[in-house]
Amino acid sequence: MNPASINTGTFVVAGVAGTVTYDSVNKIGAFKPFLDFAPNATYNASITAGATDLNGTPLAAPFNFSFTTRASEDTSPPVVVIVNVAAGATCVPLDTEIQVTLFQITLVVFSTAMWPTRPKYNKWKISKCFT
Repeated sequence: MNPASINTGTFVVAGVAGTVTYDSVNKIGAFKPFLDFAPNATYNASITAGATDLNGTPLAAPFNFSFTTRASEDTSPPVVVIVNVAAGATCVPLDTEIQVTLFQITLVVFSTAMWPTRPKYNKWKISKCFT
């Protein structure tokens, strides 16, 4: 994806103000609301055709989706889901950056056609993520 095309004009959650960021290393676009989403509410969202790949080719059509929030706030503690160093690893280089990802919601996954040189996927998420 073209990072400049991932913004509040192309990643929209109807009726919700927030910020949009794009992690070009991991190809993840994230929407973070200024205020928490309301409990037990359904939201409509869209990735518009203004989102383009690196060649400037837009999505063929907007990608519309909806989601419903839980009835109450999640007070459970975060759970580690990814660590980039295996447990018990030895000979870890001294300059290794240790990365830990806690809780992540992936909502939209693009086919590799939007990033033809990348063998995996481009991901979008609604963010309540801790790394």
